Parts: sequence; C-alpha cells; structure tokens
Amino acid sequence: MRKIASLLLALAMIFALATTAFAASITINSTASADNTQSEATVYTYYQILTADIGENSVAYYVDTQEKATALTNTQLFNVVQTGDARWNVMLKDKDTTAEAIAAKLDTIKATFGTGVTFTSNGGTATAENLNPGYYLITSSLGNKLAVQTLGEVTINEKNEYPSNTKTENKQIAAIGDTVTYTVEVTIPATVAEKEIVVVDTITDGLTMNTAITVAGDKNNTLTTLIFEKNDDHTTEGEVQYKATIPAATVKANAGGKLTLTYTATINENAVVNTNEVNKAHIVYDHWVSKDVEVSVKTLGFTVKKIDGNNVTEGMTNEQKAQLTALEGAEFSLRD
Repeated sequence: MRKIASLLLALAMIFALATTAFAASITINSTASADNTQSEATVYTYYQILTADIGENSVAYYVDTQEKATALTNTQLFNVVQTGDARWNVMLKDKDTTAEAIAAKLDTIKATFGTGVTFTSNGGTATAENLNPGYYLITSSLGNKLAVQTLGEVTINEKNEYPSNTKTENKQIAAIGDTVTYTVEVTIPATVAEKEIVVVDTITDGLTMNTAITVAGDKNNTLTTLIFEKNDDHTTEGEVQYKATIPAATVKANAGGKLTLTYTATINENAVVNTNEVNKAHIVYDHWVSKDVEVSVKTLGFTVKKIDGNNVTEGMTNEQKAQLTALEGAEFSLRD
C-alpha cells in the first residue's frame, strides 16, 4: 500500500507540473513613459526553439529534427546529443552565457523553427497564452530580442527604447512675408530596428511650408536632403500636415546617433495679426507614435518699406529687396 501511495503521489506531482506547463504564458509589460508618446503598440513574435520534457524533479530540453539540431550546434552555444529517432537533447555549454547572447544567436537561426507567432501590446501589455512548455525566442518590432524559459506564467518588464525628437524655431515674433527656420533633431537609440522613421509636421493655415529639408548628422553622409509631402488624409480645419520619411537603412546605420532636419516656412496672408501661428512635429516608428513637440511664432503684420524702383533688378527676391536702402521721407496713406 505504501508503494501504491508513493506511486500515486508521484503521478499527481507529474500531472500538476504538466497542468501548469500547458497553461504557460508570456506577458510583456512595456515601461515606456506616457510623457513622450501619443500611442504605443509593439508587435512581438515568438518562436518555440526547444520543447520541455518535464519530469518529477527535472526538466529536459530537446528538438525533434536533424535540421534544428544542426542549427543549434552551429551556434556553438549548445551541446546537442541524439537520443532517439526524432529526439536530440539540448544543453547549454556554459551556464554563465547571458540571455542576451543566447537571444542574439537564436535570432540568426529562428527561420529553422517556423514563421513565428505574433502578439501585440494593448495599452503597454502584450500576452501570449496557451503555450507549450519550452524555451522561446521573442523578437520585438522595435528591435529587442528576448530568450525566455516557459514552464508556467512568465512576466517580463521590458524597457523599450524609442526614437525621440525635439523641435526649435529661430524666431518667436515675425511679420507677414517673413521666413521662419525650424530644426527637428531625431535621436535614434542604439537598439533600433531597421525600420523607417516618419517625421510628421503640422502647420496652421497662416504658414506656407517650404518642403525642402536639409539633413545633417548621417554617419555615412548619404542622406543630406529630404522632401516633405503633403498628407491629404489630415483634415483638421485650419491645419496642413506634411510627412518626410527617413529610410530604414539610414535609421539602422545611425543607431545611437542623431539626425538634424532643418526646414523653413513662410508667414502668409492667412496669418492672424498678434496671434501665434503654431508648428508642431512628432515622429512615427513602427507602431510607436511620439507626442507632438510644439513651437509658435507671433505675427505682427506687414512691414512696409519704400525703396527706389530703379535699384530693383529682374529676379530679385523679396528678401533681397528688403535689404535695399529705404527712401527718406516716404509717406503712406491707407484707404478703405
């Protein structure tokens, strides 16, 4: 009876372990700050690399094809031994190998283990449920890679690094016809994925965008200009929106660096005197949307300067004309 009781107890423990394993899940909590984002929806993909064989007092990991065994052997991180027709036991060679190092290696062979399954964050939390027990690689659309052992419920607090931007202008007070220069600095994290960054700039009707952008800071010096394109899908009254795209290859090449975008807008006849004309910018990276950084310039109206027409040459710009000497004693009359 004692033997039978011991056997039943052992079976109960194994069953309990198996029940927990089959209820395995991965929950990822993002620690991104709400202070610098409009919205965040990170897409994750998980790949089951190893299957866990749960015993009474131990867990063994294995794969079930020669292709998977070879791929793991080639990483030089694992000892892989065939123990059956469709079983290769897998053990880590060096117990001090970091999870980051394992994830980096597994990322290079993940295609061997299938296409992966995606799950998306909702309000900063993403959960993959009903997982088989095993060892998983998780990749993020923002570039992060995680290696996770799942024998039950696993929670990860992930500190994502997102691109960020600042925005400044060269004057706060101007007249109709004046040009305002804007500078947007995009900071790119070292862990960035090879994905494009879209710079979104929104102006009021009192500003006319000059769509040419000068770019500085590219490490390879291949991206020196960009062009703003009007976003016709933006229909907010009194606003016009433009977008410029920093290519994915440039983003990746400048990981850990900064790109500086400089462009101008001209105060036009729609500007309201003594009212701020607002210009704001944010960036979009994958599913990440930063908050708008806003600057403004107050319009004081027209500056009237009477000059000698004989000094005006063909093709001269308004700014060049403004540099000419004003006529002394000029008077003006305003008529209805």
